[in-house]
Amino acid sequence: MDSTQNLPLTENPILFNALKHHLPTLKKFISNPPPHWQNELLVIGHSLIDLYVGDMSVSAIIQETIQALHKLNVLNLSNYESWLESANGYRIIHLSDGSKWTLRRSRANDVQYIHIHPARNSLHTIRVKSETLKTAIAFHCLKYYRSLHSLPCPDDKGFTETLNYVRQQIELSPIKKAEKRSKIFWLIQNLHAG
Repeated sequence: MDSTQNLPLTENPILFNALKHHLPTLKKFISNPPPHWQNELLVIGHSLIDLYVGDMSVSAIIQETIQALHKLNVLNLSNYESWLESANGYRIIHLSDGSKWTLRRSRANDVQYIHIHPARNSLHTIRVKSETLKTAIAFHCLKYYRSLHSLPCPDDKGFTETLNYVRQQIELSPIKKAEKRSKIFWLIQNLHAG
């Protein structure tokens, strides 16, 4: 039996950027952001992101991924690399809540060689631009640190101006108009909820 099946989370082969791909982690982050929260946004990058919005914890996602790979006998590095190579460099697995996850080879190191992120068009996942996600996080972080004395809610008239102020603080270009049905509106509302 492979001993990595029950490894502590700090010693497992999974690389998962929860701040970029896990809404519950983002909620926790904005509830008490570190003083230099802007630096944390760098890991989000500049592309489209698949964001998991379900209820599974990071540890549950990692443990279920490890269990799935153990059952397939591809948990060690050489078997994992061969398994990926036979499928154009990535694979999709399903977790117990119905969500799908993309697995790739992490190039970060040979210890955390399994890079996972939510699969595109998966249950419990939304696709969002990185700049939109950064803006929503920054909105709440600035609100936490009271840099914005009176932040209008998304229904208020000055919401577009507020978002442009927020975007300026994280060096993003301004937007023309914040729409009520937009992802930024949804993210700001749902990051605050719960």
